[in-house]
Amino acid sequence: HNLVAITNPDQTRPIIDIALTKFSFDHLIKHNHFVEYSGKTYLLRSFALESDHVLTVRDVSEGKAISERAVSDMRLLLLVCLVITELLLLLVLWRPMTRLRQTTNILPSLASKNYAQAKADFAKLSASRFINDEAELLRMTASSLCSELESMHEQLESRANELETRSRELMLERDFVNQLFDTMHAVIIIQDREGYIRQTNHYTESLTGYDQNELQGLHFAKLLDSSICLDSVIREVKNIALRDDGEYQHEAAVITEEGRLRFLAWRHVPLINQKTGSRQILSIALDISGRVEAESELAWLARHDSLSGLHNRHAFEERLAECFAESTSNTLRANSTELTHFGVMFIDLDEFKTINDTHGHNKGDEMIKAVAKVLKEQSRDSDFVARMGGDEFAIIVRNFHRYDLDRITKRIVSKLTSIVLEPDIHCTASIGIAVHTPF
Repeated sequence: HNLVAITNPDQTRPIIDIALTKFSFDHLIKHNHFVEYSGKTYLLRSFALESDHVLTVRDVSEGKAISERAVSDMRLLLLVCLVITELLLLLVLWRPMTRLRQTTNILPSLASKNYAQAKADFAKLSASRFINDEAELLRMTASSLCSELESMHEQLESRANELETRSRELMLERDFVNQLFDTMHAVIIIQDREGYIRQTNHYTESLTGYDQNELQGLHFAKLLDSSICLDSVIREVKNIALRDDGEYQHEAAVITEEGRLRFLAWRHVPLINQKTGSRQILSIALDISGRVEAESELAWLARHDSLSGLHNRHAFEERLAECFAESTSNTLRANSTELTHFGVMFIDLDEFKTINDTHGHNKGDEMIKAVAKVLKEQSRDSDFVARMGGDEFAIIVRNFHRYDLDRITKRIVSKLTSIVLEPDIHCTASIGIAVHTPF
């Protein structure tokens, strides 16, 4: 651009030249600029004048110096104000911060459960005289928390002592129950709802011959004698698990590992866990083998003669009555004219009283046993042999032909006369026969 006119060219031309080296013409005429020259500061401003521009150069060194001093003084003032403000803030916060620090120093005592020391330290902290600031609220809260924690700690210790005492009591009860469980002379079995064995006592192992591992997981019905109605027992035992009360009792034999039968009286009751709600079955059984054997022996003695082992008079009369009843109610088949329904042979030993009187009752007992043995050996499976008492015997012979009767009698007489206990002690017998036909 052309320089049309310039005032004070000696002073302004160098300033303009410096400005043109730093700024473009368009930038120079649109904005105000400061230029440093010869230790002074000049302000360049542009004004539009028709199609030209007027550029003014003004020395603003003094104003700039004043402005810089004012800024410097302002910064110094701000710094002083900041320091004073910080000091005032520190003065205001010194006491709350001290109380806060003192409060936080007490908190580790709470963590270590030293509540008495913590309460004493909180008591030493005096309350604020002006306001309840955050530090005072923290102190009050921590002090209250200390009291609550101490109370809770005491309660927990008391509860822990109670639990420990109860635990010892439960352990003693458990040991007593286990001792009772294992020493009780009764079969004790815990089954699940499906009837599988989950736990047994030592007596069950000793009675059955199986150990705990063999019994655990075994179905209860596998222990029982299959001759009984197992389906009914299994169904009733399962029903016990579905009820909250009640019981099921029955008698059933157990098959031991050696294959022997032990007769037991069973009692099943529901076993319910009140916490989990799970259901099991508690089965307790007493060994009644002795009673069953005694009853069996008594039943045998009620129908048998203890000396000879034959049926007694009572059993003979019952069987004879049965034979008469059958003869009355039944008819014979086509060959009934040749087949006799039944007959009774009465056998009386001769001179038996002489044997007892001469040789003693021991020899008489031997004779009775020898005769009983011969009669059992010479009778058929369908015949019924009995000792009527003393030296009298009877045989009920079933379904025989008349021409066989003499042969049967002669055979029995022959075998009886062959009994010789000593050279002067031998057997003779008299036999009477009664025959019954349905006609």
